[in-house]
Amino acid sequence: MEADTQSLAGANCRDDAPTDRADQVEKVYREFFTKFKKPSDAAIASSRTFRSTLLPLGLHWRIVNFRALARAIAATPGARVPRTRDELRSLPGVGDYVAGAVSSVAFNQREWIVDANVVRVFRRFFGIATSKEGRRDRHVIEMAKTYSDCRVPREANLAILDFAALICLPQKPLCRNCPIRN
Repeated sequence: MEADTQSLAGANCRDDAPTDRADQVEKVYREFFTKFKKPSDAAIASSRTFRSTLLPLGLHWRIVNFRALARAIAATPGARVPRTRDELRSLPGVGDYVAGAVSSVAFNQREWIVDANVVRVFRRFFGIATSKEGRRDRHVIEMAKTYSDCRVPREANLAILDFAALICLPQKPLCRNCPIRN
């Protein structure tokens, strides 16, 4: 149960990792799971404690949803984090990205993950055009579905996110160091 909940929160934090410093996310992650070992702990915590724990990430507008999420998970049989994209999407504040990240990373399901970083890699590598909201473009999602339909989807999805964060940067990409440029 704890690993499931940690994976959900970790995926949520990873969603914001490009804007937040990784060490800051890690510190909050550790503090959160020290204070709230089970979903029920987070569900019954005072608003002040819950808020002060997550505030360093600058997630002011997500704190309410995150707390509702903890309560919804605590209310499920066995306080288990759902495994499927559809079940996850039914939870408060969980959209396609988080649902895909949790399904893939926590449960190694063949689920796609698309954020601005994945769109950037696909756009540059495959030379595709995307809309302003490329993460919602059907052709981008189909490419991500194909990419994640492999033996170890967790590793495939994390690899593309790491590649985007380390090499295929939004500003000044490290094309000379790109292992897939040829």
